[in-house]
Amino acid sequence: MVTKCQDISVLTGSQGETVLVTLEKNITNDSGFSVRDTRCLAYMRIPEHSTKEIRGVKARKTPDFSMTIHPTSLMLFRYSALTYNPHLIHYDHSYTTQVEKYPACLVQGPLTTTLLLELLAANLPSNQRIKSFSYRALLPMYVQEPFQICGKKSISSGSYELWAINQNGHITMKGTTEIETIE
Repeated sequence: MVTKCQDISVLTGSQGETVLVTLEKNITNDSGFSVRDTRCLAYMRIPEHSTKEIRGVKARKTPDFSMTIHPTSLMLFRYSALTYNPHLIHYDHSYTTQVEKYPACLVQGPLTTTLLLELLAANLPSNQRIKSFSYRALLPMYVQEPFQICGKKSISSGSYELWAINQNGHITMKGTTEIETIE
């Protein structure tokens, strides 16, 4: 895997500054090029004594298929180890709650993405495969708080919509896939 920083930009808005970092990861194997993963990471300062509640959008669609996930500390630790992600917010409760001021360790966005894609793959016809996936993380999810991953086939395009819902029914991640038929 080769990772390149494509862009860094700073946005200033009503919530303060947000730094956007766009990374492109190209993965190859013995057969050549395999996957391109482009991510835009948003870094923002969270006010220390914020009383503002995080607002979310309620899920309104009925999924064609879904699964409930119960994220544990061990699951988050293993995924961090698997992906070489050393950030303490995924497995160190004291650091996460005392330094970063989150209520609990955060579920990794890429873990949610992996779970969504595995759910879709398990529900695709055998002659179809995922060609691409575009997604956006909207809200954080926390260890020990169950969440639901969902999918629905788009009638018009043959693509699929995927989303994750937290225990309050708010959408935490949403995305769309492009599907191709295998001959």
